[in-house]
Amino acid sequence: MIAVSEPVIPGFEVVRLLGEGGFADVYLCRQRSPRREVAIKVIHPHLVSDEMLEWFDAETDAMAQVSTHPSIVTIYGSGVAEDGRPYLSMEYCPHPSLAHGLRRHLRSVSEVLAIGVSIAGAVETAHRAGILHRDIKPANILLTQYETPALTDFGIASTLADGKKASHGLSVPWSPPEFFNRPEDSGVQSDVWSLGATLYTLLARRAPFEIPGADNSSEAQAARIAKDPLPPVGRLDVPATLERVLVGTMAKDPQARFPSAYAVGTALREIQNELGAAPTPLVVTSNYAFDEPEESDATRLRGPLDSSTREPPEEKARRRRRLAAIVLGILGALGIAGLAIALVTQGPDPEVSPPAPPATIVVTAPGATLTIRTTPSATQTPSPTRTKKTAKKTTTAPAPARPWRSPSPTKTKKSKSPTPSNTPTTTTPTEEPTTTPSSEPVETPATEEPPSTPIGPPTGGEVPTPAASVLGQFSP
Repeated sequence: MIAVSEPVIPGFEVVRLLGEGGFADVYLCRQRSPRREVAIKVIHPHLVSDEMLEWFDAETDAMAQVSTHPSIVTIYGSGVAEDGRPYLSMEYCPHPSLAHGLRRHLRSVSEVLAIGVSIAGAVETAHRAGILHRDIKPANILLTQYETPALTDFGIASTLADGKKASHGLSVPWSPPEFFNRPEDSGVQSDVWSLGATLYTLLARRAPFEIPGADNSSEAQAARIAKDPLPPVGRLDVPATLERVLVGTMAKDPQARFPSAYAVGTALREIQNELGAAPTPLVVTSNYAFDEPEESDATRLRGPLDSSTREPPEEKARRRRRLAAIVLGILGALGIAGLAIALVTQGPDPEVSPPAPPATIVVTAPGATLTIRTTPSATQTPSPTRTKKTAKKTTTAPAPARPWRSPSPTKTKKSKSPTPSNTPTTTTPTEEPTTTPSSEPVETPATEEPPSTPIGPPTGGEVPTPAASVLGQFSP
């Protein structure tokens, strides 16, 4: 490695060397205005030539077109140092690249899926701008200050129009087979291969066709890439759907791969849904016409990749079926929940109380003691027996003759001591009314009282008599 002195760039102060490469060195510099830390990439002095300057300008232009994407390193500017070397000023990412500690650090499946979706959006954005990256690998994915992945080093990037001319500077372990024997077939699907190979490396901690303990030279790996099938990742936590996506990105035939980086990102988001994780946003440039069948061809915004980067029709149909199934499931769940709530909130049928029996009024002759009994209803507790006060009379008139009745056997009249008027006569529930031959109690029907205080018929079994007979007992 040729020793290279630090560059002298107006407006920047070199802090330290960040990394060395085959084409350029990267320095951490402090920009004076505005004050901030930036990364400056400077070409090696022995490589400066007209061809290299043309290549460097192409990289600067390519990154400038897409550097506003959140998953692409931002470009601040470019220029020429005092010693004649061109430089590129860009965003400083303080964290190391994904290649750092790759064999020691095992990344989770969810972390790799999130990185894959973010980088797929960055690659798709570059493709829609007509740019091929051609060198996607873990070392070219940095982590920003916020620990989000960002794609960098478009050093061998080319436009889709002249991409077939660029075949130098490739990283063999992540390069597709057409780069070695059919450079004219390189295109969007070539970056799709490299994207899948990068995700495979993050999961397996080795390149896709690297065999532990075997010959892993560039030539040996290139031969395996051309003819060997993709080996499985070898992790139990990697779902079969993710294995199938990796196989789809690294098919030998470019036409058998995913048609675009956007399709790869969509497939990775579906796996996130399958695993119950929140899907990572698939961010792409907004100045691109998506596949809208109702839009007129005359007003459709077209780009150089209009036909090759559209979402496949079968992918759209699958997404619509899945959305319809989700909507039907939600409606069914709401219907079942509503039925369950209705059954829970509906109370039992109210019990109908039986009608209270008709009340009766018993009228007795003077001097007789009356006891009224009531039969409690099914929903009413028995009430204590109520007694009436005995009317006080000094003389008792003889009973009138009853010509309509046959003579009854003579009964012996019981003597009874007078009861004080202020002391009520109390009887037990089992006592029967005390009667005399001249004062027999007679019942007569009366109007029904309110149900709140029902009075049942006497338990003695007497049958009420007509009102005329009752009045006749008290005639003078």
